[in-house]
Formats: sequence, structure tokens, C-alpha cells
Amino acid sequence: MQRNETMKRAIPYALILLTAVPALAAAPVGWRTDWTGRYPDADPPTKWSASENVVWKTPMPSWSNSTPVIVGERLFVCSEPTTLLCVNVKSGKIIWEKDNSYLETLPPAERAKTKALMDQIDIDGTTKALRDAQAKLSRVQGQLNRINRDPNLAAQKEQLAGQLQPQIQQHQQRVTELNDKLKPVSRFVMPNSQTANGYSSPTPVSDGRHVWVLFGTGTAACYDLDGNRKWIKFVEKPKDDYGHSTSPLLVGGNLIVHVLSLTALDKATGEQSWRSSARNGWGTGVVAKIGGEDVIITHQGDWFRARDGQKFADRTHRTQYNQPVLHDGVVYFVENGGKAFRLPASTADKPERLWQCNIRKDRYYSSPAYHDGLLYNVTQFGVFSAVDAKTGSRVYEQKLDFGQRRIKQCYSSVTLAGKHLHVSTSSGITILVEPGRQFKQVARNTLGEDFRCSPVFVGKRMYIRSLKHLWCIGR
Repeated sequence: MQRNETMKRAIPYALILLTAVPALAAAPVGWRTDWTGRYPDADPPTKWSASENVVWKTPMPSWSNSTPVIVGERLFVCSEPTTLLCVNVKSGKIIWEKDNSYLETLPPAERAKTKALMDQIDIDGTTKALRDAQAKLSRVQGQLNRINRDPNLAAQKEQLAGQLQPQIQQHQQRVTELNDKLKPVSRFVMPNSQTANGYSSPTPVSDGRHVWVLFGTGTAACYDLDGNRKWIKFVEKPKDDYGHSTSPLLVGGNLIVHVLSLTALDKATGEQSWRSSARNGWGTGVVAKIGGEDVIITHQGDWFRARDGQKFADRTHRTQYNQPVLHDGVVYFVENGGKAFRLPASTADKPERLWQCNIRKDRYYSSPAYHDGLLYNVTQFGVFSAVDAKTGSRVYEQKLDFGQRRIKQCYSSVTLAGKHLHVSTSSGITILVEPGRQFKQVARNTLGEDFRCSPVFVGKRMYIRSLKHLWCIGR
């Protein structure tokens, strides 16, 4: 969905058979399954509700924006704040769940000692108090800044500033005291995150034998399909107050995570292979092949060689919140307008810009979908557009009617399943649109629960991770 909302993505490996993902998948399975959000062979129902066409629904231990990942008869999904779950696809029964907190990154003996210290300091209560003090300080400093900028208050500026200074000093002292108290366990303080994002928005990724997961704490881990942890590693802590939602990628022998920097971890051991400076945000990058080698194109428009992290092009376009998509040697960015670039022949060359479009400039938390020569996407408040993928010209733009006076934001990515595009708002309402050069709404369905994930399809079934349940919808 991944601002947060985050967001959140595309990888041009051989197309995964979406009617049944094999137990030993040859290609990675992750965000939007194969990173395109396309399930052309799926045949799900066009009507559903909280009671209609529900095969099963399973209560989740907490909420999450994570998108389900299906490997054979196992489904992997996350839960707040740092839990990875494995669910049986047929029954919806939870097979196993594993915690990936900061403490889990420590050896057992050190873990117990650190836990005792955290309890002694009351890390959760102290962190809450610190954020409250920081918020109060920020508000008073904001008042002072407004006074200093207002010419109408020039005469009273000194008096008003003098009235605010004691409050500023009081809050600064409180922030200093709380920071000093947390210093012995600062490594284990959870980073800031906006309430709609949390820490579990990134979607896991699997090669059919193992599953890798990254959380908004900056911690990555690897498990086999039976829940045996192979490694866990703290990479780096996110610094943005809105949290982290970029999903991990599997490229060759490495797990690629993009927290503050772009980092490659050996997928077998978790050891760092390379790290490169890269602009971050909330979307996820795309992996392509150029001149026979893998490259990573971040959502911020920076291009890197996957083998060594060497950047060879940058700032081609910026999709702060969503994922670029790749089709037939062209990568498309849809946000702040849009751009298309043809992949170069080698990493010694620069990508060729094919076009730039001027669709509505707004936040696009949703990632786009490509189908039959058109690009589809939706703004945060439900303006749906189709763009000609060859020319960049706008084919149509349509305000969607979700049946609500005021819709919640659209975080879920546009998804093609069989004959229809699925476009959802976070209130749990999904509109089905017929692909084509003219807008045609086919159906509108209400799940009855909020969700921010993107739906996943296998055969006649659809899987949705709502804030309360994991749903299987089917005939």
C-alpha cells in the first residue's frame, strides 16, 4: 500500500503457473505473487460478501497489511508486529507462527539478560512517554515558529516567545531524561510507524523451499516450510515516522532488502553480500534482466546491478508509494504522472525514455496492472485511470462509486483475475472492472471487514488478508 500504505512491485522471471504453485517453485513467489498482480487463468466468483461464497475465514492474531504468499498447500502471511504465519490453503488452519522480534536476533543467554533489562526499564512505557514528550515539544516549537513568521505579531513576538520558552525547556528536559533512560536498550526500541502501516506491511517471498520475511523493524529472517528458522538478522532500523512497507526480493543467491539502503543478504546464511546507498520510500522495486544479468530498478527510479550493487542509472522516475511494473522489456512508473523506459542492451548504457504521461497527480498507494496494451491504476481516493502503454496517452479516467459518501483510501493494488480487474478500498469494498478502452463496471462487493492487502488468486479461489481474518473466497 505500501505511504504506508504501503504500498508497496514486479519481477520478470518466467511466469509462475498461477493455477497451482508447485511445492518446489522455480521462480520466486512474493508480493502480488509474481510481482505483476496478474492472474489471467484464475476464475474466481464475481459476487461475494461476509456470508456469500466464503470457503473459510481464519481469525488472525493481530492485524496486518501483508499480502498472502501461496506455495503449494501452504500460505504465508504476517501479523503485527513481527509474526510470520503459515496457513493450510485448503482448511485455513494455522500450521505454525513464529515471532521475529529484536530479542529473537540475540543468542538465548543474551536474550534472557536483555529481556530482564528491558522489563526493568519498562521499554514500552518509556518509549510511549518519550514519543508523547517529543510530540508536545514539536507542538510548542511549531507555535514559536508561527509567531516568528507572522508579521502581525512582530510587536508581541518577544513577549509570546518568552511565554513559550519555559514549556520548550521543560519538554526538552523530559525528552533528554527519557532518552538517557532508554540508552542501554536503544537498539531494541521499536521505530516510529504510522498507525495504518505498522511493522508487518512487507510481504514475504519464497523459492518453494524456504520463505524469507522482512519487518518494519529492519529485521529479516529465513524459515523452511515447516517453520524451522535458518537465520534471523537485524539489518538497519527505519527512520521515517510513517514506517516501512517495502517488500523483499529474491535475486540469484541473495535476498534484497531496501530499508535505508539497498542491501543484499546471502539467502542461505543472512550474511551481507553488498550494500549500496539508495533513496528509500514505501514502494518495492522490480527485477529485470539486462545483457543477461539481473538488475534491480527501485521504485525511486534508481538502477543497480544485482551481482555487486553498482548503480548505473538514477532518478529516472519516482514512485514514492507503489511499484513500477515491467512488461516486454519496458518498465512503467505510474505516479506523479507516469513514465516508460525501455531496458538498455547492457548496464553500460542508459535506459531510453519512451514517453511521459500526465494522468491525475495524486498519491497512488496502489501499484498498477498491465493488461493487453493498457496500464491501470487508482488514486488514493478512487479515481481509476487507463493509460495506453505504447504512447502514454490517457485512455479514460473514472471516479469509482464505492457506494459510500466518503470512501476510505485505496491501498490495495489493481489486480487482474481472469476477465476482471479488482479495485478495492480499505473499507473492504471491491469494484470489478472489465478491461478495455472504455470503462465498464461489472460488480461491487463488500467483504464487511477493512483490508489493505492486495488480493491473491489461485484457480477459482481468492485470498484476502483483512485486518481481522484471512479469507478464502470461492464458488
